Amino acid sequence: MKQILELQEAGSTEEDLHPIVAEAITESYFRELGTRADGLRSDFMHVQVIEFLF
Repeated sequence: MKQILELQEAGSTEEDLHPIVAEAITESYFRELGTRADGLRSDFMHVQVIEFLF
């Protein structure tokens, strides 16, 4: 998450952030922080809206 915020503050576009967000979601949701689905990869496609609350 820190990397996403740093890149956003540095002027990265939403499209620049797609691979990083996809990896963060994959790691925390599908791989469950390394406890399953090792090697799974996901792509960030056809997303209309995504909202993160901190």
